[in-house]
Amino acid sequence: MFSQCAKVGTPTGGPRDRTAPVYLGSKPVHEATRFDSRKVELYFNEHVEVKNQETQLTISPPMKQAPEFITAPKKLIMGIKDTLRKNTTYTISFGESLVDLNEGNPLGSFEYVFSTGEQVDSLSYIGRVFNARTLEPEKISDKGAYYFMLYKGQEDSLPMKEQPYYLSRVDDVGFFRMTHIAPGKYLPFVLKDLNSTLIFDDPDGESIAFSDSLLQL
Repeated sequence: MFSQCAKVGTPTGGPRDRTAPVYLGSKPVHEATRFDSRKVELYFNEHVEVKNQETQLTISPPMKQAPEFITAPKKLIMGIKDTLRKNTTYTISFGESLVDLNEGNPLGSFEYVFSTGEQVDSLSYIGRVFNARTLEPEKISDKGAYYFMLYKGQEDSLPMKEQPYYLSRVDDVGFFRMTHIAPGKYLPFVLKDLNSTLIFDDPDGESIAFSDSLLQL
């Protein structure tokens, strides 16, 4: 028999959780058609929350009133306040905002898609954005973001007057991926948006890029 002095300390509780939440399903289902619900329930394998909604969450087409998010056990409830457009596919991109409750591990690039029409639009467009002088991707602080935007119309003043029809957030290496677009002709812009209005309304601080031709999808 032998003995040893006890060590005073705090239990570790096991290794730190470094895994992202796992999406299990939703009600209505992902890519639902004829969507007319005011509430969406997203189910996960653990408790989750939405952080940095202003700088991470992207809704395309934009909603005038942002959704309300309520956390519940292993569930995220999204309340839709805005009046939705008819025959339109909506893409809600969470970016890095959807995290587990305890450790903050993000479920990156998670999207929820639905259509108010009979089908889900399926076209996509990808690309990269560079600073025209440095030929390097632009990085932005936690205030604001870069967006690739598509407008229905041909006026080059549209970004100063109204929000885009579609938009996609540009990441730190200049990459963007826009999905669930309807066929048509669009006027593309890129906006450095500092005040989350999705409008070019601060010429002293914001930047804009535009194309001299329409994009045919």
